[in-house]
Amino acid sequence: GDEGVGGNTKVSVPTQTLSNLCEDVVVGHVGPSSAHRKDDGIPFLMGKNVGPGFLKLNNLERVTPQFHRSQLKSQLQPGDVVVVRIGESGQAAKIPESLGEANCSGLVVIKQPREVTADYLVHFLNSPDGRNQSLAETKGSTRQTLNTKAIAAAEIPLPPLEEQRRIAEVL
Repeated sequence: GDEGVGGNTKVSVPTQTLSNLCEDVVVGHVGPSSAHRKDDGIPFLMGKNVGPGFLKLNNLERVTPQFHRSQLKSQLQPGDVVVVRIGESGQAAKIPESLGEANCSGLVVIKQPREVTADYLVHFLNSPDGRNQSLAETKGSTRQTLNTKAIAAAEIPLPPLEEQRRIAEVL
């Protein structure tokens, strides 16, 4: 057939909305938390701790165990994916096993991804296409605020799990 120069054909990959690929998409704690800080407390991630594909844990705030327990929605589990909501909006990273018990403020938390590997999801969300989708409905003129519904509605390309693992390893 006539496939064009070099035989290029576009392969169609099925997509699924992010909200269908995880337990939940929520916003971490919003509001003051400084009264709950404790030097040897539970790690408390903020936007400043999330880079594109990695966590910056050298300047980590910590909160009391009581505050952590009272903030169920913003508790982080290994394998969750966090996305910066305000500031460097759209940057995503995976919560590693090594972090242990943790909580967060002002991050979008993608709880327990399924049918998609967390590593692949992080690479997609940090890609130009992923960032365009998640930033499509940002609010604010000086400090953009990510719209949680836009992230939940993002269309994630879903190659088979084994291929997702290979892609994440290569990237």
